[in-house]
Amino acid sequence: MGTNFPQFLLEANRVLKHGGTLFIAEVLSRFEDVKEFTNEHMPLVGFRCISLSRLKDFLYMMVFKKEAEVPSLEPDASSEFSKQLKPCLYKKR
Repeated sequence: MGTNFPQFLLEANRVLKHGGTLFIAEVLSRFEDVKEFTNEHMPLVGFRCISLSRLKDFLYMMVFKKEAEVPSLEPDASSEFSKQLKPCLYKKR
């Protein structure tokens, strides 16, 4: 997900039919609290978490079901939601 990920998620909501499945793989270092992201913020864009797993020490694999149509986010919700992901931390090799 890019820096404007709330817009990506709204677009995913727009194109998926009700009950559709959204898969997200995201770098671990972007989350302070992945449970808060999946359980409190994803419902704001119409998705319910059905699976959350950690792949080694690098990625979270998340699976969501679309449960509601969401045309846009309220300005306050959008601002708070945008703060949920941090920039990626990369390891030097």
